[in-house]
Amino acid sequence: MREVITLPAERRVLSRIAHLIDRYASFLNFNASELHDVQVAAAEACTNAIVHGLHEDPSRTFEFTIEAASDTLTIVLREDGTPFDPGNVSPADLTSGLQRRKIGGLGIYLIDKLMDSVNYSTESDGMKVVRMTKRAGGKI
Repeated sequence: MREVITLPAERRVLSRIAHLIDRYASFLNFNASELHDVQVAAAEACTNAIVHGLHEDPSRTFEFTIEAASDTLTIVLREDGTPFDPGNVSPADLTSGLQRRKIGGLGIYLIDKLMDSVNYSTESDGMKVVRMTKRAGGKI
């Protein structure tokens, strides 16, 4: 089962993405914790694309692919926004109080911790791609 949709760079699309994830995860018998992990990671990745890559410009779009195969859910985001290298993002500060924390990096940290596998790449045409996978019942 696989679906590819093109969405405007607006935060309101996050609810549509959440419904798709619910539907696909149900085919894989994800438990509540696994479903929550995917929901949070996908929301963070999409929000990063919408806000940082496409600057919340509703005339711009990103591609969202979701696929359920065997026991694995795969989500792929593609967008042609502002170039981004996750290796250049400072690690999230998890020790300082909220008032002292530098903004940034927490979304990437959450995505990496919640998903079994995450890959960031840039294609030859400049499209930025985030590929995330989660396996029902454990790590890939």
